[in-house]
Amino acid sequence: MSPVLWQAIGYACGISVGILGLVALVNFLWQRLEQQAKEATAQPAEPPAAPEPCSTSEEGSLST
Repeated sequence: MSPVLWQAIGYACGISVGILGLVALVNFLWQRLEQQAKEATAQPAEPPAAPEPCSTSEEGSLST
């Protein structure tokens, strides 16, 4: 076969591998995006409020 034909086959293979790589990358990013969306919906919309510090009788006795 002529060198031009081999070159054309090489280009076609390279393009095919490039397209498959892009599809795999998009698929990976899409799955990661869906996973993050599921994690975001699994968490409560508002974070729980921080507990307020309890006042003890020791604090009152220290001030006197």
